[in-house]
Amino acid sequence: MEVFQLLLKAAFAVVEAFVYMFIPRAHKSIEGENALITGAGHGLGRELALQLADLGVRLVLWDIDQKAVERTAADVRRKGGVVFAYHCDVTDEQKVEFVANEVRREVGDVTILINNAGIMHCQTLLCLNDQQIRRTLEINTLSHFWTVRQFLPRMLELGHGHIVAIASIAGILGCANLVDYCASKFGVVGFMAALAEEVYADRRDHCIHLTTVCPSTMNTRLTHYPRTRFPRLLPILEVDEVAQRIINAVLQNQQLLIIPSRIEFITRITGIFPRKVTQMFQHFLDYAVDPHEPRPQKC
Repeated sequence: MEVFQLLLKAAFAVVEAFVYMFIPRAHKSIEGENALITGAGHGLGRELALQLADLGVRLVLWDIDQKAVERTAADVRRKGGVVFAYHCDVTDEQKVEFVANEVRREVGDVTILINNAGIMHCQTLLCLNDQQIRRTLEINTLSHFWTVRQFLPRMLELGHGHIVAIASIAGILGCANLVDYCASKFGVVGFMAALAEEVYADRRDHCIHLTTVCPSTMNTRLTHYPRTRFPRLLPILEVDEVAQRIINAVLQNQQLLIIPSRIEFITRITGIFPRKVTQMFQHFLDYAVDPHEPRPQKC
């Protein structure tokens, strides 16, 4: 009987997912909620702040670049948004705790956490030094541990919250010149998958949602030399489009967002075949990044 119930629920989930491919999910309201965005001084973090301001969200912006995060905050204020900007190095767990306490005193409870801070060196593994490798993992992966540990407990108490992790398609598929970056983003995907299970196992009467975002290459300063053989099929994404897709995913409580969506189809299909076939498709599509310059002398 349990097996039958499991199969029935699984079949319903498949049908539901198929239906939602054609019929949009209902949107929830996040007006008046406190949303914290890490890495909000530039690129995707900045664009998320600007678009969330239009939805009436109170914004808490973190960045290691004080001037950049203040510029983002000024742009949000010009749009009429409510915003609080903080200098924070998300790789320092003590600093994260200190600034999180400041936020709780000055703003209130954070109910939307968007872990966006990231770094990308775009060098082969043998050209990376020890500090670069550690820095990638500290910013791209470990920072999620420090921020979630600060804000998830209160979300559980309130029975309400949403955690968003900006991963990457590089967290699903490997890519040359991005060994450290891929490792860090695979870690984020695993982190969110395991965290979802822990939230589920908590069994309290709450409504905590998790969204993992895996965009393909974006037109930001993170990567200097992206390339794509078929730009119509696999384009270099614009930041405003990605931000809009992420916000829609949050409003719909979507668990996994792959941008563009056609890549999700490709990853699922290639997952059926041997790894060698997947590599053939990757090499044929030539959707990759070239190394940044200048390169270390030893390379």
